Formats: sequence, structure tokens, C-alpha cells
Amino acid sequence: MSRNKNTARYTSTLRGGRELELLKPRQPGLGVSRALHTVKPGERLDTISWAYYRDPNQGWRIVEANPVLDPDELLEPGQILAIPEL
Repeated sequence: MSRNKNTARYTSTLRGGRELELLKPRQPGLGVSRALHTVKPGERLDTISWAYYRDPNQGWRIVEANPVLDPDELLEPGQILAIPEL
């Protein structure tokens, strides 16, 4: 089962008329943070996820817990990330 199954969607029209169905951004989680993590140069979401969850595929939890639209914004050195509980 996909974690996006019940996520609201919207349609965006690109130049040239092509339409894309996109997921509406989720609101950042309000749950309990497990920790705060300061991003180091060269870190990736999968390696941060492994460090906290021992599972490189849980990076989406970190993305949803931090208020950004683009996950790449989370990887700026010095950025402080909220690491949510599982």
C-alpha cells in the first residue's frame, strides 16, 4: 500500500498544454521529534535516515517533518533537521 494513497492531488498545466497530476504538499508533522540533526557537507537523506532508523528508505519521514517544498533544501550544510519518531 502506498503512503500517498489518500493524499490530495491537483492538476498543473505545463507550457505546451501537457497536464500533470501532482500531490498536494503535506503539512509538516507535528509529532514528537526524536532528535535534531545538523547536516554535514556531502550528507544525503538515505545516510541520515540510516543513522537514525537503520533504514535508508525512511528519509521521507525526515522530509515530512521539516517545512520545505523541495527535499534538496534539507541538505544544505549547517541546516538543522527535526528527526521524527518512527
